Amino acid sequence: QRTLFRNGAVNAQSIENIFLKMNSKLGGINHTLTRTSRPKLFDSPIMIMGADVSHADPASKGTKPSLAAVVGSFNPDACSTKYLTEIRIQKAGQNEEIIQDMEG
Repeated sequence: QRTLFRNGAVNAQSIENIFLKMNSKLGGINHTLTRTSRPKLFDSPIMIMGADVSHADPASKGTKPSLAAVVGSFNPDACSTKYLTEIRIQKAGQNEEIIQDMEG
């Protein structure tokens, strides 16, 4: 309730963010680049990937595991609005930016 209403009025930014998320989950496209502003790289099918490891605070090292995530787009038209994600729990003793079990 605090997020949707601020000082008795509807928080428009929160409502917009909710609708963007709903549209994306329902398969809609929230943002695109016009053909003239797209880099040449996007003229053929492309996969955009990202990866990160998130750690607990340093005092928890050895007791709380890190989480690793890898995400990749799969739109052939390079809109990059659809993604597949893989999330894994890392060993509790590891506190590095290395994703375990990552295979090429």
